[in-house]
Amino acid sequence: MFKLVDTNRFPLKGTSGKILHLATITKGVREFVFIMDQTTSKTYLEEVTGGGMEWIDDDSLHEDLSHFVEQVGLNKFVKAT
Repeated sequence: MFKLVDTNRFPLKGTSGKILHLATITKGVREFVFIMDQTTSKTYLEEVTGGGMEWIDDDSLHEDLSHFVEQVGLNKFVKAT
């Protein structure tokens, strides 16, 4: 089960303000972030691992996370491209 733990919006360090944190989501001990590229308004879901972020290779997991983001209404605040 996914859990929404942080919805504070802030620019990620090292991105010159380009990437905005929208939410942190956990599932057990795994941690994921919902982020937005402010120059394109495209959003991404990535897994936090060892202090970095990695693309989610598991299509089923990515789809489940996408549905969770929709269910909790996080995507309604994202400007469409």
